[in-house]
This record gives sequence, structure tokens and C-alpha cells, in this order.
Amino acid sequence: MKFFVPALLLLLCACSSPQKLLLKSWKIDDVVYIDSLNTFTPEQKQNISSELKNSFDITFLADSTFHVHHNGKLIKGTWFYDTKAKKLYSNTPEEGKAVSTVYELKKDLLKFETGNDEHQRFIYTCSPAK
Repeated sequence: MKFFVPALLLLLCACSSPQKLLLKSWKIDDVVYIDSLNTFTPEQKQNISSELKNSFDITFLADSTFHVHHNGKLIKGTWFYDTKAKKLYSNTPEEGKAVSTVYELKKDLLKFETGNDEHQRFIYTCSPAK
């Protein structure tokens, strides 16, 4: 019995590691535009937000790959999460390398900031996809 409890605690800690918390499909619930860097009009922001909320999901897999489904298109890439720096590194053939800052990562919440080549910056709030 004295070996069972520590083993169980170790298993529970391993199951809730930040990397393991990512391992699921996520959908976008909210998009915040960092206006100091953003050049989109209010109408463009509304259209982009609506499109992302309705037709985007990302799935992180245990083999350090991910799949993005967006408007019927499938994009595949690789990922790495640096837990100390709270940085999520991704790489796809289409988009190249990207670095995102993770603000929150819980069982049912992923909130991160990322950007694109035009230096547009966004904060996404995500929940598990159904």
C-alpha cells in the first residue's frame, strides 16, 4: 500500500502536465485583436472572428504533431511546448515557424497570443471541441 499511493500521485501529476493538457481538439471561443499592431477594420475583425469561431479547430497529438481544420482545409505541422517559458512553438510547411505565448492552460481552457507575418497580433481563447 505504501508504494501504491506515491505511484498514484505520480500518475496523476503526469496526466495533468501542461503538455498532456494540450492533447485534444480545441475550438476558438473568442478573438482579441491587439489594436496597437492591428490594421483590420471593425468589420474585418467581426468577419474574421466569426469565421474562426465557426470553422476552425486545432488538435494537438502526443507525437508532437498537430492538425488544423479551417474551412474544409487540413493543415498539418509539429509543435513543442516550453513549460518554463510558456511558449508554444509550431511549424507547418505552409506557414513556417511560429511562437505563441500561452497565458492559460487548463483542462477546459487554452488562452494564447500569436501573430502572423504582417505582425498582426491576436489573443485566442479556446475550449475543447465537441
